Amino acid sequence: MSDDQKESLVDNFPITTLDRLLSSREVRKRIGVEVRNRKLSSGLPAEELMKALRRMVMDLAEKTVNVSQLKNSAQQIAYIESLGSASRPDLSKVGVIRAVENIQSDEFKAKPPRVQRGTPRYPSERRTVIPRGWKLSVGDSKVGSIFKELRGLRVDEYPNAIAVLLRVFLELSVDYYMDSNSLVLKYKDPKSNKVVEKSLKKKIAEVVEHLIKVKGFDRKDFAGVTRGLSVEHSPLYVDLLHAYLHNRFVTPKTRDLTGALDDARRFFDGIWA
Repeated sequence: MSDDQKESLVDNFPITTLDRLLSSREVRKRIGVEVRNRKLSSGLPAEELMKALRRMVMDLAEKTVNVSQLKNSAQQIAYIESLGSASRPDLSKVGVIRAVENIQSDEFKAKPPRVQRGTPRYPSERRTVIPRGWKLSVGDSKVGSIFKELRGLRVDEYPNAIAVLLRVFLELSVDYYMDSNSLVLKYKDPKSNKVVEKSLKKKIAEVVEHLIKVKGFDRKDFAGVTRGLSVEHSPLYVDLLHAYLHNRFVTPKTRDLTGALDDARRFFDGIWA
């Protein structure tokens, strides 16, 4: 599989539906696999074996088919029969049967499919606001769970939920970094003489300066974030993120959400390094 295909399997893959398919004797017979000693086994060459398995996995990951379409044996057989020739193994090539888990990578000769050259991928074409392949070692359980939710929500279906989660993810990440590095989160307001928390805009600015002066990052790494603090039309403009949460007349756009994440990506890398 290509890296993009592997990444699509990270979160919320319907493994029970795949299990339902592979538990069917009729399905196994049609794709050239069987169960021996409680292990999925096959006598097909690796490339032939993967034709159907790869297609089944990707159809489930991309929601081309779902459990309601595969509930009974007739539906499962119809699905397998509907696969094109490119996704159907040549069962005449069956040889020595061995466990699928023992197949080695050098048995595969074909290169994984690639995105066609010259076809750009724009932020608005992403299914989720988190770019594929981007991983963070989030050291806080709640912030980590929010990051996981952002990875799984489709940006075209849940823009409002994503906008709110993105705002929360940003502030909690900043607070975690400041707390972990003994940076002051609150100050005494000289006018009211009360202790108040710093604004999100000020906290982001202080974290950026700390990452540059103490952690050794280059200032240009955070150009998208620093611009977003002051440019009203930037997708990372703090007041706009506030408006997504509090103003019922402001609706987030897909490109704004993915753009905000792209602008802040290096910033989050620095926080969770």
